[in-house]
Amino acid sequence: MKQTTNTMTKVAMLFVAMTLLCITCQQRVEPASGCRLTINENTDTYVYQFDEAGKLTAIHTSTAGGEADFRYTYQGNKATIDVTYPTSTWLRITYDLSLNPDGYAVTAQQTMCNQLADGTRHESVTATHTFAYDAQGYLIDHQADEFSYPLGAATLTRHSEAHLTYQNGNPVTIDMELSSSGTAQPARTIVNRYGQQANPLKTPFLLEFNPFGFSISRYLQPFLGKPAQHLLTASDNQQAGRPTTSTAYTYQFDPGKNLIGVNRTGVYSINSSLDNIWP
Repeated sequence: MKQTTNTMTKVAMLFVAMTLLCITCQQRVEPASGCRLTINENTDTYVYQFDEAGKLTAIHTSTAGGEADFRYTYQGNKATIDVTYPTSTWLRITYDLSLNPDGYAVTAQQTMCNQLADGTRHESVTATHTFAYDAQGYLIDHQADEFSYPLGAATLTRHSEAHLTYQNGNPVTIDMELSSSGTAQPARTIVNRYGQQANPLKTPFLLEFNPFGFSISRYLQPFLGKPAQHLLTASDNQQAGRPTTSTAYTYQFDPGKNLIGVNRTGVYSINSSLDNIWP
């Protein structure tokens, strides 16, 4: 059981650490079909593989929490993500998604399969998600339930909601509510500010991710509607009775005006570089 707890901690650390997933094809930032993209964030590395149709098929992550492999498969209006760990033969996580006609996620379910000390395998649903979009294809609502694991009844341990409003195609406010073990936590509001520079990233919420507020799981991001129309310049995390925490963003471009770096400063600072290997 101690081994399971340690692994769960590593999984949580992994998803918090994933702060810039760039997984839709576009030149330099999101590469052409059949290519590979490598993102370096401080000491962490993320490598993304695409098929000839330009769909993401795999991610390999190497972070302080360990290594993990994400495998993506698609069938009709369904998508599946299988997560395995090179150093572990006893833990596997699967995500099953249902998609709308635009390819955006409507529901998602996380299932954890763990091989116990006696050799038996225990499988349990550990999280569910629902999503809603406006007529333009922007995410406006996200609800998530997390359940107890490993053994015992599937007891709801955490419920979260996020409600988003947009201006000029940018998510300018994200209102968040959270309850843990039936107890409501103080609501938070993320206030985003945008410049005039067009956003070249085609995967939504790469920059709007805030580990102290809106921290939607990165593996779901490519399925969450349209991205912001402009590059984020600053973000405030507001909560009643607490000081506002802020982050600021600056960007680096190569001579061809391709985005090659993102620096975030403030309460959660990180430097990111992007590198493509063409087929």
